[in-house]
Amino acid sequence: MRQVMTFSINPDIKKKLELLSKRKHLNKSEIINKALIRYLLHDEFYSLRNKLVPYAEKAGYYTNEDIYNDKGLS
Repeated sequence: MRQVMTFSINPDIKKKLELLSKRKHLNKSEIINKALIRYLLHDEFYSLRNKLVPYAEKAGYYTNEDIYNDKGLS
């Protein structure tokens, strides 16, 4: 079930949101929902990543390239 929220927004952002809404033929709520979902997923990903980094480093993985170059994982 959808719920209504009230929040404040910078006037410049509001104008850009309105222009994007017209250009994409989406209502502002749809755009805000999509943006918020992306933000939340991004935040969750980096939170999990930060928890796992010590384990990866202990196993000898310091960069993404270390993981990609590990022949045992492919």
